[in-house]
Amino acid sequence: MFIVRDIMYCKPGQVRPMVQKFLGLSKLVQKLGFGPMRIMTDVSAERYWTVVAEIEVPNLEEYAQK
Repeated sequence: MFIVRDIMYCKPGQVRPMVQKFLGLSKLVQKLGFGPMRIMTDVSAERYWTVVAEIEVPNLEEYAQK
């Protein structure tokens, strides 16, 4: 089992649209047979406008093919 993590640093005020896009992407990824994505935002750190999307995949070869 692997966790694929995407970290995006957004411009101020652009986090909500990015989160909405990843929520839609999560639905598509579930139709491909993967688990749901975890979408997290940063509320207290050095780079405040951060979005992190994680997904668990059984193996990296299958993830890369889809």
